[in-house]
This record gives sequence, C-alpha cells and structure tokens, in this order.
Amino acid sequence: MTTAPALQRVAVALFEGFTVLDVYGPVQAFASCRTVQPDGTRRPLFEVFSMASEAGKVKAGEGPASWAEWSFEKAPDYDILLIPGGFGSRKAVADLAFLERLASRPRSAPARPCSRAPACSTAGPPRRTRSPGTG
Repeated sequence: MTTAPALQRVAVALFEGFTVLDVYGPVQAFASCRTVQPDGTRRPLFEVFSMASEAGKVKAGEGPASWAEWSFEKAPDYDILLIPGGFGSRKAVADLAFLERLASRPRSAPARPCSRAPACSTAGPPRRTRSPGTG
C-alpha cells in the first residue's frame, strides 16, 4: 500500500496589474493534479490560495479583478509561491510589504511563469528554464 503525497499549499501573490494568464494558467494546472484513492475518490495534491498586500479585490492588467483571500501578513504558510508577471510588477517592486513577504520564503520556493518579472529578482536569482515548444 502506497501513501498519498502530502498536500502542498500554493500561494498566488497578486498585485495591481498582474497578467491574468500568468495566474490562472498555473492555478488550473495545480488544481488539476489529483490522485485516485482506493475508493475511487480523487484527492487534490495542491491547495491554492491567493494573497496580496491587502485581502480583497485586485485588478489585473487586462481589466478583470480577482480576489485576494488573504493579506500577506495573515496568509497561511505555503510550500510554493507563484509570482505572476505583468506591467504591474514594476510597481510591485516598490511595495515593501510585497517584497518582504517574498524575501521571507526560502530561495527554492518561488514558481515563476514569467522570469522577467522584476519582483522575481528580489526573491532570488531567476532559474533558467525552457518550456516545451518555446525554442
């Protein structure tokens, strides 16, 4: 009998002007990861939540708003930090609460769909990865 892997918490750091696809593409991928239990039920491998400088509405660069469930200060612990890109990332690097929250995590924690986001450079050196089909 094998044991199920521990549930991993994924925190999505939102800021005004984030790119929608950089958030919801990875969120869908994490949410789709499940294991089938012996009784046939599906168990998620990841729990995803959102946070921002303040809990509440956060406007994306493309227009629609998303909801930050937690403020950085009150957010639960997490295993993976997802930092989206977007034009708002330029302003995010001036937000001390945002940067302090990112800096408080281990260097190996950030997951970044956009390695050019300025906020990512504060969290540690970017890891060079290539996605399939990106040449």
